[in-house]
Amino acid sequence: MNKLPVLLLLLLIAGCSMEKPADTSDPELSAKWISYCQKKAEKSTGAQNKIHWLVNAYQHADQAGILTEQEKSIPDQVLPLALQSKNLTVFNWALERGAAPPSHYNDLVTIFGYGPTWRDPVLELHPEALPFFMSEAIDNHIVKYFNAHAADLKALDFKVQSPLEATEFRIRYRTFIGGQLAEALKAKDLDRIRFLIDHSPRVNTDVYIDARTRATMREVGDYVLYDLKDEELATQLVELRFELNPINFKALPFGKPFLEAIREDPVFALKTQGLLEWDGRMTDEEAVFVLALPPSSWLTLPELHFNELLEHSMKKSDSDIAVNLIKYKAKQKPLTQADYNELVGWALKYNNEDVFNYVLAETGELDIFHIDFASLAENQKLFMRSAPKLMKKIYPTMDTDARDDGVTLGRIKQAFAAENEDAGLYLVSKYDLIDEWENSVPDRTLLMDVCEAGNLKVARYLIEKRKEDLHAQTAYSENQITVFGSSRPSEGKLTPIFFAAKSGNPELIKYLVSKGANVNSRSNFRTTPLMHAVSAGQIETAKMLISLRADVNAKMSPNLSAADLGDLGSYANISTAYARARSAQNQEMMDLLKQAGARP
Repeated sequence: MNKLPVLLLLLLIAGCSMEKPADTSDPELSAKWISYCQKKAEKSTGAQNKIHWLVNAYQHADQAGILTEQEKSIPDQVLPLALQSKNLTVFNWALERGAAPPSHYNDLVTIFGYGPTWRDPVLELHPEALPFFMSEAIDNHIVKYFNAHAADLKALDFKVQSPLEATEFRIRYRTFIGGQLAEALKAKDLDRIRFLIDHSPRVNTDVYIDARTRATMREVGDYVLYDLKDEELATQLVELRFELNPINFKALPFGKPFLEAIREDPVFALKTQGLLEWDGRMTDEEAVFVLALPPSSWLTLPELHFNELLEHSMKKSDSDIAVNLIKYKAKQKPLTQADYNELVGWALKYNNEDVFNYVLAETGELDIFHIDFASLAENQKLFMRSAPKLMKKIYPTMDTDARDDGVTLGRIKQAFAAENEDAGLYLVSKYDLIDEWENSVPDRTLLMDVCEAGNLKVARYLIEKRKEDLHAQTAYSENQITVFGSSRPSEGKLTPIFFAAKSGNPELIKYLVSKGANVNSRSNFRTTPLMHAVSAGQIETAKMLISLRADVNAKMSPNLSAADLGDLGSYANISTAYARARSAQNQEMMDLLKQAGARP
């Protein structure tokens, strides 16, 4: 800016008396004149009058070459007066002469409101004012100003000074960015999206993000990842810790840089994949992803996910990782005997000898009474060695709680469901479990529970060697009205094939039918094995039943009332196999039944 001649400057200041100044060549007279001007300024009430006398004093001292510290402070005195009176000329005059640019929040807000001719000179001399100006721009939705200065704010690393509180400013700034991104996404304006992402601050965990902005960030993430498949931009989103939906890595043609960016912040990675809270079982793909993260991140997982990760590593025979996971778990919290029992159960289930031996070395002995019985059954040698001690006392109950000196019928039933069918076969061949079931389990035979567990070898042994009745039925009661009131009927008349239909073992169905079981048996409610297979979601047993000519259009008794059915469901939802599949929204089952001729 050009320095204004004194005369021109004084003429611009209206409403002031123009008293004749002293000759600048006479120091004594000049000093008196300067003192006179300052006294006049002190007595003046209006901002313009004060400005006139202060500027007069400064200019005269400057021309006379006798600027003292007192006169040098005049520009700092004049600046707020110029701002108050909205006098841009004097405002610039004060800045040119070293006046400190306004830094108070209210002053900066005022300057921003006066427009670019005011704020630009201030910004040039005082870059720290930018966050204040940007705050006003985003609050007033002045997009043009934001666009022009976003790069400058980024260069400041989005830092702000008091009294503009940093966290509060970032919240408003990110909300503004979110709104702009939503508009750009709607218009599919890729250049604008890139600009906004490039000028977004990294997301800190302590900064609140409103729900709408979070949703927008996720939409932008999906657009960048799956529509654009832009690895560079996607990597930038990750580096900025954008809110993202769980990433489907299989659907992305991205390479190492993107994966490294994801893994750089394990907590962010786990949060993005929704693994910091338990919301359903971890998939194998998720487990592989987590195992690729630094081990220290494993401890941030919820306990259920941590255990799933441990189980996954044993299932995949990653013994070193499994042992390391156990050690990490023990560091977090000392393992109890129950923990070790669970570990042994998984080791047995997945035949992981390394983990089994590690746990045995840590505990010194196996607590066979509290090890998961179904897992113990997966190791035939250990099961046969342990069975005499376990079966020494049999508790006549179907609960599966561990006992300190024996085993319940419920735990024995768990052994029947093991993949190793020989464990169950060993039990029924060595112990008289038929009588145990008859004496302890009302209304069900051992064969029925074996069929429900899906154990073909044991079912064959019971039918062929022990002559168990494959036509045996569960008891039932009819609807009765007496002087004491009415009683609800029970389903009943369920034969072993009904239980086998729920097991998921189609070969068991095939075997039972070969031995004379009726594929179209009817219960007291006129249900069929196929209906039970559909309700259990067992697609393979349903296929086998249909291949053996099960009636796909069989219908339950129409005489059943809602009171009769109780918690079984409404008649319309369970009356046929197809109605059950439709009620469960099982499309695969509905398609199978349709192909077999079922009438919706």
